Amino acid sequence: MTLLGSGCSLLNASVVNSTSSEQSGALSVDERKAIVTALLKEAEQLIVNATSPQHLQLSETKLNEVKAHLEYLPTTYTKTSVEVERKSSRRRSSSKRSRARSKHYDVDVETETVHDDKYAHLRAKAEDLNQQLENKKEWFTQNVARIGQAKQYAFAAAKASQKPPHPLETWQEIEQFWYKAINELETIDNGEPGYGEAQKLLKTYQNNLKVIKFRIQLEASAAETLDDIYNRAEFLAQSPPTNRESYVLQLQDMIKQLKTIKPGTTAYTDAQRLLVSAQKRLKS
Repeated sequence: MTLLGSGCSLLNASVVNSTSSEQSGALSVDERKAIVTALLKEAEQLIVNATSPQHLQLSETKLNEVKAHLEYLPTTYTKTSVEVERKSSRRRSSSKRSRARSKHYDVDVETETVHDDKYAHLRAKAEDLNQQLENKKEWFTQNVARIGQAKQYAFAAAKASQKPPHPLETWQEIEQFWYKAINELETIDNGEPGYGEAQKLLKTYQNNLKVIKFRIQLEASAAETLDDIYNRAEFLAQSPPTNRESYVLQLQDMIKQLKTIKPGTTAYTDAQRLLVSAQKRLKS
């Protein structure tokens, strides 16, 4: 905001100065040179420090003003030479000469247009800044698209995460959404337009990815534990131990395993049902 505000005030100052000079008469070459120099400096600051499309729009306005003023800065000058000859001398013929005659002398005035752009450095600077502006615009367009795509992936991840529990495959799909969102943001390098916003989102998305990784680990562990319990219960039913003590020990170990299955996993409901059944058998 500070940059934009500063740019606006600088632009207004330039416009006021230019308008004031024009109201009092045509601007001189020196005045236009001073205005161009100031506008180029302001435009460069806006382009280099741009953090929003508004900054680039303002710099473009300034460069358009520069272009208008540069058209009035001359690229040539007229060289005049005067020759004085006695009347008896051979006369020169030229469409660009004017002859003034006196009693004893002929005076020849010759003009020549010399190409010498004293303001070439200003024109070159303006062209360079225009190219920088176009590059910055392209960066903004690309990075805005990347940030937008990252937000879409984040929205898809958040939507898919609603109303858990979810099977392992769903959590893994959600994980991929967060990876894709993060990858989009990581392509925006320091100093590029949108970098600040990308870094803020990146921190949030990376934290969300950590949460999903934990949910994946939790779901995978719970599913594996439940499968193991089912296998043990089936084996216990098909091959019961010959003594009560061994049977009780196996039930107690299964109960301990079932208690490790956490809420929020797809295995939790079945684990609670098996836990109740095992505790009843233990008491019977």
